[in-house]
Amino acid sequence: MPRDPAGRFAPAEETKVCVECSCRKPYQEFPLRQNGKPRGRQCKKCLAKKRREYVDYQRTNNPEWVRRLQEQQREWRREAFTDPERRKRHREQVIKSYIRRKNNPERWDRFLESKRLYAGLKRLDAGMVPTPQKSPKAYAEKRKHRKVELKPVPKDSFVDWVEERKKLYPTYIEFSKTCGVSPRELDRVCYESNGSVSFFFVDKCLTNEGSTHPIELYPEMYDF
Repeated sequence: MPRDPAGRFAPAEETKVCVECSCRKPYQEFPLRQNGKPRGRQCKKCLAKKRREYVDYQRTNNPEWVRRLQEQQREWRREAFTDPERRKRHREQVIKSYIRRKNNPERWDRFLESKRLYAGLKRLDAGMVPTPQKSPKAYAEKRKHRKVELKPVPKDSFVDWVEERKKLYPTYIEFSKTCGVSPRELDRVCYESNGSVSFFFVDKCLTNEGSTHPIELYPEMYDF
């Protein structure tokens, strides 16, 4: 039995058995009353798990529940963003969360992948065909050896490459899918933007298409 600094036997930690997982846990693992005693017979972890299961079931099988939840969320956002202090705190939390995610490469890859999947689902809901793209991890693996600065570059070389390569594909849509971008995005970059294009966009298209290395179009971007 543990002893306190004076050498006396310290009282044993009060514990309780969770009826859900059948594990004996200290009182701190349960929702507590004001007097420090547990409230209920399920620990916090099991309660959170049951709550997630309940929410997942309702989202899948109860459209009315989802509608009420969305209304509550919209009302909360209206109240939050009309209060300057709450808006400021929310902005700080978003920035902190973004920094933590950005500083963790694995978490950042999962975030980019989830954004890509979400965008694909939105395109499906709108009746559009989602654009197949390589995962951020696979794309980063292909270009990890390239030490370049991702700054705008003249688009003339890239446009000439597009005009030459698209003749080898059955359709322009098939060519843009191979490049991992949408036809509208490729048109906008090549024919509607100003005289420069993001090197990140060029590198992505050339890497996905696979026939040309970016160094062949923009050798000045690489350090030898």
